[in-house]
Amino acid sequence: MTYRKFYYQSLKEAEKQNRETSGIKWLFLAVTKKNFSDFVLSWHEPIPEAESATLTELIKQYIYQLKPVQYLLKTTSFFGLELTISQDVLIPRFETEELVERILHWIKKSGQNNLCLVDLGTGSGAIALAIKKNCPAVQVIATDVSEKAIDIAKANAQKHKLSIDFLLGNWLEPLIEADKKVNIIVSNPPYIPISGPVNQDVLMHEPPLALFSGEDGLDSFRNILKDAKGVLISPSLIAFEHGFDQSKQIKKIAKTYFPNCEVSSYPDLQGKTRITLIEIGSD
Repeated sequence: MTYRKFYYQSLKEAEKQNRETSGIKWLFLAVTKKNFSDFVLSWHEPIPEAESATLTELIKQYIYQLKPVQYLLKTTSFFGLELTISQDVLIPRFETEELVERILHWIKKSGQNNLCLVDLGTGSGAIALAIKKNCPAVQVIATDVSEKAIDIAKANAQKHKLSIDFLLGNWLEPLIEADKKVNIIVSNPPYIPISGPVNQDVLMHEPPLALFSGEDGLDSFRNILKDAKGVLISPSLIAFEHGFDQSKQIKKIAKTYFPNCEVSSYPDLQGKTRITLIEIGSD
């Protein structure tokens, strides 16, 4: 069978099963180790048996087992960084790059060159690494309650030669225990209500620990905000990614612990309010 025939058969089957056809493209390019132009040039060549077998298995898992391409290839791209991932960590989303952009802008605006930031629930290390890459002077700490996630994040930091201080533990607890202080708290925590709707592929393959957060999806934010005062030093920022309908509740929780804080929420590229920045003065 030629590359072209196998490729179009796979596209047709993906469409039939309501799976994104882009996933088929990325699987073919990864297995053949070609860019798309070179791949097209080889369309009429017979596909080698080894590549055919590998692709058949990967496509089966992608189409019928709903396994995300990123987990199949064990890699993804975030803010220009190639990251190793596994099903022990959430797949970094493109929308989260907007959160990183907002933090980088705040850091630049602050005019400070000795800031310290903690990324809570770091997972693959995506946020922490992106910020360290773009702001080398910022001291970056990353925490996660999952030892497997910490191992993956450490491997990604080593891969990109970025210095991150990794701590194992739940939210801010490792910082409190070590008496560490920071200027910036950032987190893309679990924010789906336990009974909330979730896409089937996400539910089947991504870690529940990174998805669900209590009856209303806000437990993670409550836990972080209640302990934040004990670790923050001026100038202070707390930055969250959250569900599109949670900004008002998060502002209310923030005001409980920081009555004089300034809370700003922003839309993502799809126009959904998914990012909230909490700037803290002298509460």
